[in-house]
Amino acid sequence: FNFELHVCRKPIFVDSGTSTYNIGKTRFLERSTKAHNTVAVNNENSSQVWSGFRVGNRAHIVKIKESKNQLAAVHNGYRDKCVSHKRTWVANAKEITIIDELIGKKTEGTAYFHFHPSVLIEKRNRVFIINKHIELRFSDLVKVSELKTTFSSEFNIYKRNVTLKAVFAQKC
Repeated sequence: FNFELHVCRKPIFVDSGTSTYNIGKTRFLERSTKAHNTVAVNNENSSQVWSGFRVGNRAHIVKIKESKNQLAAVHNGYRDKCVSHKRTWVANAKEITIIDELIGKKTEGTAYFHFHPSVLIEKRNRVFIINKHIELRFSDLVKVSELKTTFSSEFNIYKRNVTLKAVFAQKC
């Protein structure tokens, strides 16, 4: 359920990128769920990452519903935790809403949102202002943290960027 977003041809939300294919800590981090704009449950990957290139027990979409301005999907990447992740996108001319839900066993989820290094972020109360005109709001959260991370658009090239880490509780 990863996504990237460009506004007026400028990148806003990005993957953390791929800086290396050498097996090691950096490669595992860049392949992890938390390196993408999606949700991790219990700080674990939604698909089982092996070595530098292999993946086992992949997350699969088990349900999808699409309409004119909405897309909702459920994946089974946390089936061993008895949890499914549902992400819904609702869009109109001026707004995109992303709704993340965890279905099943009571747990917490962590949504990661990675910004391009050129993005300016200002926090006003519980609202994040992106590039002075885009508002990012969270609801039903336990906590939002701003992390200093790196973005790699090329091999062995790292640029500092910001990632928002949003912890939310499953609704009962």
